[in-house]
Amino acid sequence: MGKRHLLLFAYMYARFSDASPNYTHMDIPLDGGGIRRTLDYRREVSPTDRLIGDWASVWYERYSESFFRALSQSNSK
Repeated sequence: MGKRHLLLFAYMYARFSDASPNYTHMDIPLDGGGIRRTLDYRREVSPTDRLIGDWASVWYERYSESFFRALSQSNSK
């Protein structure tokens, strides 16, 4: 198992852990121009847990295609 495999596993583990939202409700526009976003979690999470889950989600969404492409290329060699 190479570095690429370990990185992808780490991002996926954090992304799909209890620190990430289990369900995201539809955004509600507010009168002041903002939005209200409601998230459900499987367990009680601390602000630090949420931050780690958000960080992993961003990185997973941004790089998942290139990670999976790199993994498939490394398996074919």
